[in-house]
Amino acid sequence: MLFLYDEMWDLLLIPGIILSHLFLQLRNGDMKYIGIYRERSEDDYAPMNNDIDTYNYSYTKLNLSLVQRTPEAFIGEKVQITGQITGKVEVIEESGARTDIALSVQGLSNGVYLILSYPNVLPFKEKDVVTVYGEYYFPAENQRLKEVAGKKLPGIKVVKMKKS
Repeated sequence: MLFLYDEMWDLLLIPGIILSHLFLQLRNGDMKYIGIYRERSEDDYAPMNNDIDTYNYSYTKLNLSLVQRTPEAFIGEKVQITGQITGKVEVIEESGARTDIALSVQGLSNGVYLILSYPNVLPFKEKDVVTVYGEYYFPAENQRLKEVAGKKLPGIKVVKMKKS
């Protein structure tokens, strides 16, 4: 009886190893060995974790010509824009620190800026070129920034910002 049990175990062990190997191939996306192969696309390499690169896929580039014609068009949208910091003011309140930023963007007419609201102390300096990810709103006003004082401009509530 013991001898029969060992033979049965061997019969079950071999298919188990084969199925485990097949499962690992499927899990790793290496399907060319089982006849279901396809070329990988750029979407297969999209980041899956919640780092800064993820924002490249979930935030749309801000259309500057549309912003100039109808600044209300993007209200509430998740947007991405690259520009140069032309002014910043750090505000310390009881609820925490905030930095207001004037961002100059190529493509907008002279003298037009975006106002950014960053929810912390800004680690970048004026004249740094940054890429900003956040929620678009309009109108934004800021009396503290001399470049934009008294003007109603487009604004972005910053979620992430990286140096370009």
